[in-house]
Amino acid sequence: MDPAPTKDLRQKESLGHVGSTCPKGTRSRLEVPFCDLSALTLLCQDHRTAPDRVISKVGTQRLQSPAAQLWCGIRGHAVEHSGSGRIGIQRGFCLLFLFSTFLAFGSHAVADTGQLIVSPASINFGSVPVGSSNTQLVTLSNSGGPKITISQVSLSGTGFSLSGLTSPITLAGGQSVTCTVTFTPPSTGAVSGVILVTTQNSWGKKTNSPSSSTTVTVPMSGAGVSSVSVTVSPTSATIQTGGQQQFSASVSGTTNTAVSWTTSGGTVSTSGLYTAPSSGGTYTVTATSAADTSKSASATVTVSQSIAVSLSPTSASLQAGGQQQFTAYVSGTSNTAVNWSASGGTINSGGLYTAPSTAGTYTVKAVSAADPAKSASASVGVSSQTVAISISPTSTALPEMWQQQFAATISGSTNTAVTWAVRQGKGTITQGGLYTAPQAVEADIVTVVSQADTTKSASAMITISAPHSVTLSWSASTSSGVSYYNVYRGTISGGPYSLVKSGVTSASYTDPNVQSGKIYYYVTTAVDSAGAESVYSNQATAVIPMP
Repeated sequence: MDPAPTKDLRQKESLGHVGSTCPKGTRSRLEVPFCDLSALTLLCQDHRTAPDRVISKVGTQRLQSPAAQLWCGIRGHAVEHSGSGRIGIQRGFCLLFLFSTFLAFGSHAVADTGQLIVSPASINFGSVPVGSSNTQLVTLSNSGGPKITISQVSLSGTGFSLSGLTSPITLAGGQSVTCTVTFTPPSTGAVSGVILVTTQNSWGKKTNSPSSSTTVTVPMSGAGVSSVSVTVSPTSATIQTGGQQQFSASVSGTTNTAVSWTTSGGTVSTSGLYTAPSSGGTYTVTATSAADTSKSASATVTVSQSIAVSLSPTSASLQAGGQQQFTAYVSGTSNTAVNWSASGGTINSGGLYTAPSTAGTYTVKAVSAADPAKSASASVGVSSQTVAISISPTSTALPEMWQQQFAATISGSTNTAVTWAVRQGKGTITQGGLYTAPQAVEADIVTVVSQADTTKSASAMITISAPHSVTLSWSASTSSGVSYYNVYRGTISGGPYSLVKSGVTSASYTDPNVQSGKIYYYVTTAVDSAGAESVYSNQATAVIPMP
């Protein structure tokens, strides 16, 4: 700028004086009436180019800017200003303070720049199944001002792609373009990436200013999740305790359709066959994908407690008039009472059945008192043939605490079962017929009863006597140094003998362990203090009577 002395223009307030600051061919209007230390604003319109386009001089330099303001100093010198600002003019030159604009000198022009806005500023695709896609629209806008050129759009990150935009693309002020960003995760897991949008700004055809580039970054995120899904059919079932239900599983999103089955109650096979437990309740059957164990499906099973009745025995064979005890078992309820009935013969409330006098096949039935629809039956075959029973031996004599095996024979029935009992006396007998005498002298009676016909029985008499013993005595040895005697016994004359008592210091001994009807042979030996034993004495014979 020309540093000529400041000229006071306060007396030149007319439009003509002010207009002298604009180039030829333009017109001006007064915005502010003063130009010296005060402010003078000129808006020059060049109708050869476009309305409201300022053309002016700063010294010998030419400036142009749409709708700008000229702040004038002396001799038509001016600087360009866009927007609000404050200018101080001192010593014949102009100072310009700009807010968000450019001040250009020399051979370069100044122009406003547009601003790129990307919406949304960040993208979150969320969770997307592997093999599926999710898309988001992205808008690129020029917020205003001169045109901007989007020179390049690039993406980074696995699974992200962009479509609908071919760069370079130029946007005038206020223009926008929309493109599509797609996220297709190739595998499970979190993924992040960015969109890089590069813009190119230039300062116009009439300038030699270099262009500048700006890159806008848009962060992206997403997560690949498994696309495997499992369904179970049926999804619910109601069955009785112990009942079964077949379930099937369908697996999609993978070629591995195998599943593993589990249940919270009861059992389930590898093929999905569910068996309910013995207690009622609500249970879950679950199928879990072998390809992705985080994916499963479940079915709800309602198990109701069912009442069941069973009989023992389930069949019986009896002679006419015979008896059979039946027992009923009731499950699924606390009320275990039953009502008994028979198609022939009679049965009491305790389940004791008595066969009729007529041969045939009859039914015994137990009905649940809790649920009369639930029952169980047993078949009874009744024969008219007379049952006979015998016992062997029919009598015997035993010493105290001795045993005797008895046997029973049944005829007239296929049911050969019997019941043993000691009808008289203190002895005992097993259900196998083994009798044991008491330690008392008495007479016992053993009875055996046919189970096919409890009216048929047989008995045996047992006489219990005091136990037998053998008392031995001998002449004392005349040899010196004898300390004691040994007593030997055998069941064959002349031996062999077995030692029954050692260390006998007297010349006599009583053997209490002998059996009725047996013959025993005894010998003795003498033993000195050195342990030397003599040869056997002469043999003594003892015959045990019966009993």
